[in-house]
Amino acid sequence: DSQAALAENQAECRDVLHRLLPHVPLPSEQNHQEWLQRFESLVAESLVAQSSKASHESEELTEKLREAEESQRILQKDCETYKKVLAETEGILQRLQSSVEEEESRWKVKLDQSQEDVRELRREKQHLESELEKAENESATYVTEVREVSRN
Repeated sequence: DSQAALAENQAECRDVLHRLLPHVPLPSEQNHQEWLQRFESLVAESLVAQSSKASHESEELTEKLREAEESQRILQKDCETYKKVLAETEGILQRLQSSVEEEESRWKVKLDQSQEDVRELRREKQHLESELEKAENESATYVTEVREVSRN
């Protein structure tokens, strides 16, 4: 009876160990003492393999971190360059805008002056046309008077 209880306890012990460490392969030994020793060596091998894998993954992550830091440094440098170029471009555009506004102002003054000159010329033309009409009327009157005088 105690032998059956011992076997049950050993089986339960194996189940608990397997549930705690499911990634460790189960030994095929039947003797509990040999099974435990083999399981212990398999756990040690698994820990060494996991440690090696973790170390390798750590190295990969460290390399990826270095690459990410280098990319960030390059992107930061590019960003600073773009900011500088943008600031220079904005300065150029502001100067260009000022220049355009100055030219626009000069042309507006010229246009206003030209329009005033045209209005003045029209007034002068109307005045001259009026004077011409008066002169023509006076000439017609004079011609009529001369004919009258000549007939007499």
